[in-house]
Amino acid sequence: MKKLPILFILLFSVTLITVSCKKKEIVVSEKTTLQKLLGKWTIVSRVNNDHYSGSDHFTTINAKAGDYFEFKMDGNIDTVIQSVLSSNTYTITGNNSFKISGVELWTI
Repeated sequence: MKKLPILFILLFSVTLITVSCKKKEIVVSEKTTLQKLLGKWTIVSRVNNDHYSGSDHFTTINAKAGDYFEFKMDGNIDTVIQSVLSSNTYTITGNNSFKISGVELWTI
């Protein structure tokens, strides 16, 4: 008879643990375009496309050490390309796309 209360307590404990344990769903949200852009990006090379005579002509130019893009929260971008510093603005134009100085369309 003494084993019955112990068995009851054990069964109650197992039931309580089983009922109270639930899986938590982890929601991972995709980063916005701005979150993806912000910060300093090192330039390794760039590809120019000179389109003439009805066809594309691609040229790859290797970057110099220290060349970068730096996207800032206020919509400004600093660039150093071939050791020349320039400052422009950028605007987000859609999901994974932006424009620099309102002209050049970029996709990430």
